[in-house]
Amino acid sequence: MLTGFSIVLFGIGIANVLLAIFTLFRHKTSILNIFSLVCLGIAIYVIGYGFELRSETIEEIKFFLKTEYFGLFLMFPLWLLFIYEFYFNQAPSIKINIIVFIIPLLTLFFNVTNDFHHLFYTDIKAVQYEGFITAHLIKGPWYYVHIIYSYATLLIGVIFFLKAWYNSFNIRRIQSMLIIWGSIIPGIIEIFYLIGLSPYGLDLLPFSISIMAICYYIALFRYDFLELHEMIQDVIFNEPSEGIIVLDRQNRLIRFNKAAQKVYDFLNFKIVGKDLIKFTQGKELIDHKENIFEIAVGEDVPRYYEIRFTEMKSKNSILGSAYLMKEITQQKEMIQQLGNLANYDSLTPIYNRRRLVEEAEKEILRLKRYSGCFSILMIDIDNFKEINDEYGHLVGDEIIKSVVRGCQERIRRTDIIGRYGGDEFSILLPNTDNENAQIIAEEICRHIDDMEVIHLNQTIKATVSIGVATAAINSDKEIDLTELLKQADQALYKAKNNGRNRIST
Repeated sequence: MLTGFSIVLFGIGIANVLLAIFTLFRHKTSILNIFSLVCLGIAIYVIGYGFELRSETIEEIKFFLKTEYFGLFLMFPLWLLFIYEFYFNQAPSIKINIIVFIIPLLTLFFNVTNDFHHLFYTDIKAVQYEGFITAHLIKGPWYYVHIIYSYATLLIGVIFFLKAWYNSFNIRRIQSMLIIWGSIIPGIIEIFYLIGLSPYGLDLLPFSISIMAICYYIALFRYDFLELHEMIQDVIFNEPSEGIIVLDRQNRLIRFNKAAQKVYDFLNFKIVGKDLIKFTQGKELIDHKENIFEIAVGEDVPRYYEIRFTEMKSKNSILGSAYLMKEITQQKEMIQQLGNLANYDSLTPIYNRRRLVEEAEKEILRLKRYSGCFSILMIDIDNFKEINDEYGHLVGDEIIKSVVRGCQERIRRTDIIGRYGGDEFSILLPNTDNENAQIIAEEICRHIDDMEVIHLNQTIKATVSIGVATAAINSDKEIDLTELLKQADQALYKAKNNGRNRIST
């Protein structure tokens, strides 16, 4: 019977050795390196107990009892470090490593040197069973310290994974529950040994620990649990200032950081494990296939983000994807401001001279294709220098703004106004013949003449003179914009010479 038990234990031990090798060489992440050492500790412990059951003398039993604790020395403290790194997303400090290993080191020392002090076992007796020798262990005080420590590590693991289970949904709940049961079952079964109810006095932990290994294997590798977790950890701590969203291969939400929550207010722990495509903004994110793209979030005052998309791979398989978000609203606004400086007058909300000429050239090309008339109004504020000299440049600026408003109130939405220079403005009138251009110009003159600017309880009025130039455009006729502007300018000076506050063509 005991031979059969030892063969089972050898099988369990070899399986854990293979799992340790598989984990170590296929998955090169720090947290899985810890797990591979846990598997190695299990293998040493289980194989050692298998040899203990096959021992023929009490000295052989004592030797393998000591061997087993080299495995236990690795199992429980490394399990605590495994939990710490998983839950807190960071490698434990040297101080934590020392604290975790103090009791296991003392346990190993007291076990190996037990013959000198009997703190671990007060006595080890040989018991005959079916022709085999088994050990009857009388526990010493440090043995119970070891048991308390062992159960404390299992309890701590269960508590932290219960938290992970509570805050997770779908796949992560299954993973967390597998690890919880893998931790609980060996602890429950070992209680039967501690209270003397195990068959043949066998220590049941080496057998039940195989259940733990199976549960962990399914959780870690069937669902890519820790490998994806390690990648997430690296991304989150390497890019702390960026918003990060991590999905699995089915686009289910795995993790996000606080910066991502500020971008998308629908992100919360309740939707972890759910398909992000079910959410409008999530679908918008996933629909982009580019490595780098931009999105706008918000309607009234949109914020702009540059998104970098990264696939997380292991060997040739895709584990999931990560979206890294960097806000670029300020850069967008700066680009917009630079565009405004390049195209708009700095004082008034109208085009500057460069942009005005560009729009005039576009309009001439359009009308040349379809034929039609095109008129230009050249507008100058009368006696503007005298206004500046008498009231100052601030009042002069207000006069310019007032004239621009007056012009905008009397032109069509399709007409284009720009500041030509100083106190001179130009209005482009597409599809407008000379007669209609004069009508518009006269309305502008009258309207501005009726406007007033109040300064220090003084009413200041301004008038304008307007020159009109018109060209008939067709496909057979070339129009020189420079010449047309020159004609409008000449008409303007004619209006000024004729007494100002009038129009001339």
